[in-house]
Amino acid sequence: MVEVAESCGINRMTLSKIAGQKDCSTVTDHIDKLCAYFGCEVGDLPVYVPTDEEHKD
Repeated sequence: MVEVAESCGINRMTLSKIAGQKDCSTVTDHIDKLCAYFGCEVGDLPVYVPTDEEHKD
């Protein structure tokens, strides 16, 4: 994570939150920097995780 943080200019704590907190919100500048670093599209980064409420039948 240190390499990504240094290359992107994003604080390591911010990257940890983005990667580890399911309710984390971030600015589009961070998304742009991560896409450039990984060579991917915006849609390749986020993953939808349903809440417990959505699992109830």
